[in-house]
Amino acid sequence: MAKIRDYAITINTVATASLVCEMPVHATGDVLLAFLNKDSTTGFAGTGWNALQAQNSAGAHGAVWTKRATSSSETITFTLTLETCLAVVVAVKNAEAEINSGLITINCNSAGTYTRTAGSFTTDGFEPGQSVLFSGNTSAGNNVIKIISTITGAGTIITVTDATGMVTESGNGDERAVSTGVDVTAVTGADDLTFPLAGATMTPIDNNCLLFDWLSTDIGIGPSALPGWVNIFTGDAGANSGCLSYTYQKTAASVTHSGHWGGVTSTAADSRAFMIAIRDNGSETEVDPYVDRATVGSAVVSSIVGVTGEIDAGTWATTALSLATVGAKSTTFDAIATVADSGYIPFWGSASFTPATSTTNLVGSELGLTTATDMQTGSPLLFGTWNFLTPRDYVDLGKASTGGLIIAVADSTNDYKAWTIGGQFDKTTNPDKRNKFAIQVNQTTSTTYGASGTLNNVNKVLYLAAGVYGAVAWRGSNLSPRRFLPAVQPPYRLPLNKWKSPLMMEPDASLYLTGMALPRRYGLAFVLAAVIRSIMMLMPRPSNGQERQTPLITSLSMLTPTQSELNFLVRPAIHCALPIPFSFPAQLTIGGSMPAIRLLPPWTFLERAS
Repeated sequence: MAKIRDYAITINTVATASLVCEMPVHATGDVLLAFLNKDSTTGFAGTGWNALQAQNSAGAHGAVWTKRATSSSETITFTLTLETCLAVVVAVKNAEAEINSGLITINCNSAGTYTRTAGSFTTDGFEPGQSVLFSGNTSAGNNVIKIISTITGAGTIITVTDATGMVTESGNGDERAVSTGVDVTAVTGADDLTFPLAGATMTPIDNNCLLFDWLSTDIGIGPSALPGWVNIFTGDAGANSGCLSYTYQKTAASVTHSGHWGGVTSTAADSRAFMIAIRDNGSETEVDPYVDRATVGSAVVSSIVGVTGEIDAGTWATTALSLATVGAKSTTFDAIATVADSGYIPFWGSASFTPATSTTNLVGSELGLTTATDMQTGSPLLFGTWNFLTPRDYVDLGKASTGGLIIAVADSTNDYKAWTIGGQFDKTTNPDKRNKFAIQVNQTTSTTYGASGTLNNVNKVLYLAAGVYGAVAWRGSNLSPRRFLPAVQPPYRLPLNKWKSPLMMEPDASLYLTGMALPRRYGLAFVLAAVIRSIMMLMPRPSNGQERQTPLITSLSMLTPTQSELNFLVRPAIHCALPIPFSFPAQLTIGGSMPAIRLLPPWTFLERAS
């Protein structure tokens, strides 16, 4: 199948008239795609590349350009009026091989036909649904990429789906038709300013297509594709934004994108979306990891940026908490604040908590959800992240056994459950890194810090802290339930600098894989690529302060990729109980009240001698 070889990101946060795109690793024959966004409604211009689609929103311009690589050193610089802009250039290998008519005579008609005077487009290999670049015509309006609607006249007449810009003219023998590797394209065609921001809809002509969705928006919201699609890029240039995500479509049927969320209110984020289908070469030897869209295992509860309204999907309390006690401690209210560009997705904000010192109370903030959320069905994990303002705040925190950092969820009658997600001297609490937690809300073996009544649909979330030794400043970001569902698990390859390893199997190895020399037990080896299976690892810990360091394997469908890498969960606090359906073979052993899973090595190294 068509597969992503590599991608490169260029962000200009200072206004420029020249967008010099960083280029991904690519090879002759690759389909190159440039996904573009800029903070004005004027377009891009580039040499040697051709526009597949372009559209304006009220305050921004988005476009997708393409080229079939003729070498491994292609470049592109786009000219534009003076504004901020960004680009994601993707190299796709294993796409449909190029079909080239050679130099022929083609007569063009403004009604949308290209008629050759000899030979057959059908015999050459052209067919309906293909995206074709026509060239050599006198009129520039005929030298563009068009999608074939029909081929008639014994293979001599191509009728295209859109005749815009075409003029009637006779050929002179210098014309040519070349397939681009693109199946079909689609656009939304109207501005969307309400979360979730819509993606496009299309029906590919062929089976086994690699699909890309590009969201172009005004203002900087760092949009991210909702579960079902895998994010390649989510970010902004300050005044404008883009999000690139992908999936696979095994059969030629209608596809609608799952939509996008952001880290800033969408009020002025007029957005337009594009969808591009890439035809495969029929080999299916390599496939990028993707999630079965029919069984999406995750949903957004709240972005947790500390702002009342649609972005956090609720209202933050302003005077008091709904729960007077949590566990054995009374609670005290703390007002919420927001900090820009500090979230789990770095283009998003985060909620800032600054509870006062207290040896007896839990102090914190409360988010009342606009819509109550079912956190019982399907045994979801409630996933979220948090971090200290400074490493010193770790010292001020209470211990997990007596109340450290607590997250509580409650229903409309204030029945609740609460769990410890951090504590002083807790092995899963990082003073200087982002911490992650995953909680099985309907667990049968309780690991709660405190609970009361029978929890129904959740309509409030509380972030609490026990600042036993001082005032603890900390931040929360992202909240979503993720279900244990199988991911599609082909082996796959990506450049090593695109990935973070959940665990290195060799001693003294760097946590972050690179293409440089890798320390190994028996000397150095240079890593060319890594074959990685679609699994991730979680570290279980009960809430009584006793840590276990045994990994749990779960599905990639729980993973939220951001930016230029997929962020594996690294040593999060997890509260869950078996049975769990695993997406990869694991060896099960029982240890005490908490089961242990032995991790099978997820990395296979392809090496050359050092």
